[in-house]
Amino acid sequence: MTSLHMNQRTIWLRGLTVLWLALICAIAIHRLHKFFPGLTDELNSDAMHTYLPGARLILERGLDFLIHDARSYHVAPLGYLWPALWQADVATIRLANCGLFLASVLLMWGAAKRLGGPVAGVIATLLLVYHPGIVYYMPKVLTEPIFLFGLTLFLYASIEVAFRPQRNTGFFVAAGMGLLITLLSRPALQLLVLGTIPLMALILALRKMPAWHSRLKKSLITLIAVCLLPAVVVIKNGVQFDVWGIGTGTGAGLHYGLNPLRLGIEPVFMGFEYDIGQLVAVAEPSTGGQPLTRLSDQIERQTALSLLRHTDLTDAVRFFGEKVYSWLFYSSVELVIDSSLRKFRLFELLCIAAACLVLLRSIRSRQPHMLALLLGSVDAKDKLYAAHSRTRLLLFILLLITAVAMLGQLTPLLYNTRYNAGFLEPWLILLSSMSFALITRDVRLQTLGDGLSKLRAGEYRAALRSPLWRQLLLIALIVLVVFQATSWAKRHEVTRLDPYRLGPTTEVLDARYFGEPHAEGMETLDQRRWRITSRPARLEIPISTPAGQTFPPQNYMDGVWRMRFAVDAKDSKSCRIAGLHISHPLPTSAWPVPELRITADGKMRTYAIHGNHNLRPATPGTLTVTLNCAPGTVMEWQGAELLRSTLAEAARELRHSGTPINPYRRSEPQ
Repeated sequence: MTSLHMNQRTIWLRGLTVLWLALICAIAIHRLHKFFPGLTDELNSDAMHTYLPGARLILERGLDFLIHDARSYHVAPLGYLWPALWQADVATIRLANCGLFLASVLLMWGAAKRLGGPVAGVIATLLLVYHPGIVYYMPKVLTEPIFLFGLTLFLYASIEVAFRPQRNTGFFVAAGMGLLITLLSRPALQLLVLGTIPLMALILALRKMPAWHSRLKKSLITLIAVCLLPAVVVIKNGVQFDVWGIGTGTGAGLHYGLNPLRLGIEPVFMGFEYDIGQLVAVAEPSTGGQPLTRLSDQIERQTALSLLRHTDLTDAVRFFGEKVYSWLFYSSVELVIDSSLRKFRLFELLCIAAACLVLLRSIRSRQPHMLALLLGSVDAKDKLYAAHSRTRLLLFILLLITAVAMLGQLTPLLYNTRYNAGFLEPWLILLSSMSFALITRDVRLQTLGDGLSKLRAGEYRAALRSPLWRQLLLIALIVLVVFQATSWAKRHEVTRLDPYRLGPTTEVLDARYFGEPHAEGMETLDQRRWRITSRPARLEIPISTPAGQTFPPQNYMDGVWRMRFAVDAKDSKSCRIAGLHISHPLPTSAWPVPELRITADGKMRTYAIHGNHNLRPATPGTLTVTLNCAPGTVMEWQGAELLRSTLAEAARELRHSGTPINPYRRSEPQ
């Protein structure tokens, strides 16, 4: 009877598994369709200027392009080979990328289920399919789908190897293939791989893990074998083009990632442009403004590091602290764009934190049976069960270390949603699904039924003492914190430019070109002080320009407004935003009305905001500052100035004269 019962249970579980996978794949297809670009939609810049042109050259010239053409090292080889496989046809590539995503969903299920049972599998696939920062990029002509497929294949096969002491050769091969795909599509894991090889060799030499010796040896051999083809690419690039790497792009990542004017995040988040082409063209005209050449990569790297070297330690710590916060929780700017990103990440991190506490408690109490993340009950004394528990614990720790290492590697580079979702999310999804299964190990249909029956029988104390209710309370608490913390962050988190650390700048409009302010909805206290009498209140500052000069983008790329004023409000919480308006801006309709987060504590402060798009004066006019503060609020105005970034000129001086780049502007606007 017992055997029959187990067989029936297995059949039911398999049936439910098939049903769930069919359902989640159907949902994934629906989500992919939602974000699938139309036939007339514009291609992204990477596809238009890099991936597709390279793929067409491969179709025309074959391997000659990959061996002899300098453009071959601009990105990792699969960035060209994958679209070339589909004849560089945009629609076909998009469909193929969708297929890779569906395969990734199935592989994520297999990896998570192995680590945490069906519960973990369900959570992992739900997070992957519904994550707004992942599925959006899957139907695009980008390398994210290839990387995700390679990474999930690597994770699934590696986890299977860990649980299979015997007959695991096929999984070693699959793990190696997955890792190879990641390295040849987006080499984000290359540093981790290169660091892991000597570590594994050291462990083998010391023979510290005799039980794992065979698998560890095979793993080391697999890693070395995986590195052979990327090494060939590196050697080819080095010998042919003096580029000792799988591809360029690190310089561009550092340029934007360490740029104080953009806070190290996606330029458009802060209203700025992508200036890297202009930077390399001004610094060295021979680059032709192409940011991915060897020379351009070198210039970008030197510029970024010079900015960092001449940044005060306290400012550097604050800058990197804010970068780490963005990578961990998604940036404050993205709260306005899509707050669900923050909710997803908070859920993941809270689950992982709760699981870490449970694991620490179980280790201290020497209860290894608590480490097993299984759907049903098993004998905790079973040797195989205990071995699997230790394996799960080891894998959980390794995944956590890898996620932290990825965070450290990514922090200096350009931050954006695409990289955060692509490089960090797969690790966190797997960790959080495993964690959710652990912290809900007693929340199962059987235990729920037992708990409810005890309540109906009046055994309230016995029911409440059950771990079931503590775990349900923990889940409810996590969900509550996710929504409340996100709501609080939307109201209070502020992303501001440092008005004194903008990178090299020069004045476009100084005090000479600003007239006397005129107030509306405010009574005059003295020449530069007003009291608000009605909402909204406006301060209008006339703007003139030198000889009627205008400032189109071809004159300079990035502008910055600096303003110095004080706002003293009795209720500072209701006076946090100052609206800005230019009477005759450059024509633009896509950008929202700029807002400046202020501190209404009565202190004179300097603020900075972009001077582009609808804040770029096209003709002489007025700069209007709008306050929606309570009557009685006092405003004092000191002055404003319009600056432009001179980073390109500073990069030229650094390259040709060795002049260090000063990121600071210490003076105050008058």
